[in-house]
Amino acid sequence: MEANVTATNNVGKADTIAFTGLTAGTVVKVYDKVPTDATKKQLGTATVAAGATTATVSITQLGSATGSVFVTATATGQSESDALEVDFDAEAASTA
Repeated sequence: MEANVTATNNVGKADTIAFTGLTAGTVVKVYDKVPTDATKKQLGTATVAAGATTATVSITQLGSATGSVFVTATATGQSESDALEVDFDAEAASTA
C-alpha cells in the first residue's frame, strides 16, 4: 500500500494525502500518531466514491518541517488495516 500513498506538504494551502488503487467504498483515515496510541488525533478521512479508485484527504496544515503521518484503510465489510507510516517533506522555501 505504501506506493499508493502520496503526502504533499503545500505552502499557503491545505496539505493532502492522496490514495490510489483502492476499491469504491473504502474509507481511508489519517492520524498524527499510531492509531493504537491513546493520544492520537485523527487528522482527516475520505471515502472512495462509486466507480473511483482514488481518495484524497485534505488537512489544514501538516507542519512546515519534515514529518510523518499514519494512514489506515477500511474496505467495505473488512476491519481497519494496520497503520502505515507515511513521511512528508518540509514545505518548499522560496529563494530571496
